[in-house]
Amino acid sequence: MPEKNIYELLNELDGSVENYEKIELTDLEKARLKTSFTKKKTFSFKKFALSVASLVLALILFGQTELGKNSYAKVETLVENLTYTVTNSLSLGNELEPYVNVIDKVVEDKGVAVKLTECAILKDELILAFLVEEIDEKLNFASSEYRLYINGRKIDDSYSCVSAPVKDGIAYQIKEHYVKGIDTKNKLDIKIVIDKVFLAEEGMTEDKEINGKWEFAFIADGKELSKDTKHIVIENAKFEKNGVNMKLEELYFNPLKKKIYAKMWQDKHHDYEYALIGEDEFGNEFNFYCRKYSAKNNKGFAIFELSDYESKIDENTAWIDIKPVYIESENAKGKKRDDYLDFGEKIRIELK
Repeated sequence: MPEKNIYELLNELDGSVENYEKIELTDLEKARLKTSFTKKKTFSFKKFALSVASLVLALILFGQTELGKNSYAKVETLVENLTYTVTNSLSLGNELEPYVNVIDKVVEDKGVAVKLTECAILKDELILAFLVEEIDEKLNFASSEYRLYINGRKIDDSYSCVSAPVKDGIAYQIKEHYVKGIDTKNKLDIKIVIDKVFLAEEGMTEDKEINGKWEFAFIADGKELSKDTKHIVIENAKFEKNGVNMKLEELYFNPLKKKIYAKMWQDKHHDYEYALIGEDEFGNEFNFYCRKYSAKNNKGFAIFELSDYESKIDENTAWIDIKPVYIESENAKGKKRDDYLDFGEKIRIELK
């Protein structure tokens, strides 16, 4: 059998560490390993692992470019996971700062300053918020590409990104990641590495792309990240019209996001867009738009979402009134709340 070259071997590499057999070490073996790592204070396992990854990458880059990218992503994920596993198993310590020290920290590179302003857990999602500022220019908005690791595991499942101007040319970005399957009630090691930012400057017709490195790494208590998230079960909220049924079930809200989860089913496919409009105790109007809908055989679920940058609910309000509305999809673009048709009667949700 002919020998496989390094490209073929790396391309077959299984990046899912959970697929490998887990081998438990005895207390004696852990003690010996820990001693071997700590005897020589100049030795850094992470530097060693990254050196190996760098060597592999150098070899790959002599080959095909796309192959190099795909293979490096697998090696990088394995190195991060292996580093986390070894340092935690042997209690070597990873020198991460606590969350309170990193929040509102500003990292600058290539003339761009990024501040991590919020990190919160809402149901099975981790929500991150950033402020992005270009030192010498005012921005209309900004977005970024980054890698997120939680307890050494790379999180790829993101589905929503909101970018908006704030003031004085500083842009605001919120991104959500599904973290289902991760125990978010205990200690979390979180690492965010921004590799690229896309900037829209005032007066410019094209976005500017800047490669750099803006990194945030910290330890957080999952319960602490969830403490500002409230959960309310919605009762007596069933609606039906045009053969479509909607049942509002849960409201989750924190300072970053407010979401209403609903079940929807219909007798046949209807090309409508749905929203929930309402106001709070103090007369502030708001709109929950359907950000996610999934259905099979005309039965499924929907997530209605409000972001505080779009409209606000007063934090002191004791209740909100909401009413489901709809509009034909082809007519939805650019329409205001008054252009939607009533889908059901207004209901009140008590928040306190």
